Amino acid sequence: MKVLTLADFQQFSSEKMKKNNLFQTPRFFCDIYCFEPGQEQKGHIHGEQDKVYIVLEGEGTFQVGSEKQVLRPGQGTMAPAGDEHGVKNHTQQRLKVLVFDPYLSAERVQELGAEKADFDDLLQRSDYVSVHCPLTEET
Repeated sequence: MKVLTLADFQQFSSEKMKKNNLFQTPRFFCDIYCFEPGQEQKGHIHGEQDKVYIVLEGEGTFQVGSEKQVLRPGQGTMAPAGDEHGVKNHTQQRLKVLVFDPYLSAERVQELGAEKADFDDLLQRSDYVSVHCPLTEET
C-alpha cells in the first residue's frame, strides 16, 4: 500500500501554479495545486472528464461554467465535463488545493480516434501541434 504525507507534496513555483502529483493511474490522478498570490489556472474545458477541487489552505476564486465563487479551507466544488473551469489566488496568501481528475481510459481514447502521448514525444513526432482553447482576451 502506498502511503504519502501531504506536506511532502506542497511545493510552490514563483513562475506559475505548481501541480504536485500524489497519485496517478491509467484511470485517475490526484494532485495538490499550489498557487502563490496572484497566480491562476486559466479557464479551460475537459470534454470527457469531471474535476473536483477541495481547498486545503488559503482561499481562491473558483470558476465553474459562468459562476465564480470564493472557496475557503474545507470547501470544495466539482466542474462537470464540458464546463469551463479555473482557479485564481486573488489573495496575498498562498493557496493549496487538492484536485481529483479522471484519466480517459485507453479504450475511450481509441473510441475517440485519438492516441495518448506525452508532450515531449508529441513535439518530437509532430510537424505542428494545434491547441484548441476557448477564445478569450488572453488567448
